Amino acid sequence: YTNMENRSLWEYRLRLSREEKELFAAYLWELGDRATMDYRFLDENCASVLLWILKTIRPDFDIATNNSIFIPPPEIVQIAERQGLVESVHFHPSLMERLRSKIERMNPAQKRIFSKVVATTGPTEGMNDRLILEAVLDHLAIRRHRHRGELPKELAGLERTTLLERSKLEDRGESEFLEALKPDFPHAAHAPMRLQLGLAFDNEASRRVFKIRPALHGLLDREAGYLKNSSIEILELELRSAPERSIYLERVILGSFSNFNPANFYEAPLSWGAEGRLQREGSSLENGDTYFVETDGRVGYSVEFGGPRFLAYGMLAIGAKSRSVKPYGLLEAGPQAGLIFSSGKWKLNTQVEYAFQGPQSEVPALWRLAHQQRFEISKAWAWLASYRMERTPWPNFRAEQIQFSAGYYF
Repeated sequence: YTNMENRSLWEYRLRLSREEKELFAAYLWELGDRATMDYRFLDENCASVLLWILKTIRPDFDIATNNSIFIPPPEIVQIAERQGLVESVHFHPSLMERLRSKIERMNPAQKRIFSKVVATTGPTEGMNDRLILEAVLDHLAIRRHRHRGELPKELAGLERTTLLERSKLEDRGESEFLEALKPDFPHAAHAPMRLQLGLAFDNEASRRVFKIRPALHGLLDREAGYLKNSSIEILELELRSAPERSIYLERVILGSFSNFNPANFYEAPLSWGAEGRLQREGSSLENGDTYFVETDGRVGYSVEFGGPRFLAYGMLAIGAKSRSVKPYGLLEAGPQAGLIFSSGKWKLNTQVEYAFQGPQSEVPALWRLAHQQRFEISKAWAWLASYRMERTPWPNFRAEQIQFSAGYYF
């Protein structure tokens, strides 16, 4: 799991009596090879299996989760923590995570030597440094796991040389190189459902805003327990009201997913995002409501700089929009660039986009500027703000919207 799939693990040692341990073992033995389940990401997942087993020895787990629509893994360990069931927690970083930690500790000279070793697949001068040797061994382990447990033949000489050089140095383990790996544990994660109340100001007037998101995690949400700079949001509903109109539907985000995985000189994973939504057309409340379905996808690269607090990204985005009037479908494509900043309780995302419209559009292209920010008040409360602007070079048109809201996670 940590080596083949490069996924870090958190081990929770539970405080169980001897009788509970015996019941736990007997239940697993009884299940044997007969237990099956249909996997569903939100409510029948790996956390659900843990829940079913723990309810056998601790029936109060059923009481603690009977109001939950979704059961994400952090919720199970949060319940165990609240009930005093957790004895200790241990973090097992993935192989790639261990290598990244060592690369971050390298000075420029060490990085040049290590990158040369990786590029030439052979030993090079100056690689007798302990940090470099440990990193090379991680690199070789990654290559071995990617080739189904067998190291490529061209790397056999590098492995022998690295092990020989490493044997000449004092064995102090690698714990000193992993000191920077101190992630927040999953039981510190926020609750999956989020409720927002606030105000929105646009070209027309001000509106009262009500939002509810059943699941699961947004890009700006508290990062503890979730993959950093990622999002998986499902069925966010936005309702609005104004003095001249009671309540109307503004938007439904059917699904929003993203992952900004930073590139470095060792690896360059893609960053990506996708979203589908039902959107009310226009900002005026005088005419009847019309809605369009809009989808977009984007792919590119991101890179950290100035430490892990800053992440810059560049992407190519492609989108499609359905309309109730001719032309019934519109396409657009263009570059996106943005910056994500996170520091303590603050997290911000600023993005600029230039979108080329399809030939059927009345507007050939437009600029978009979007800014979002969150300030964490507590684990359950946050203050959120956003700004969005669209501007067309010709004909000259500009639309702006500012929104402020309080968010509650439950």
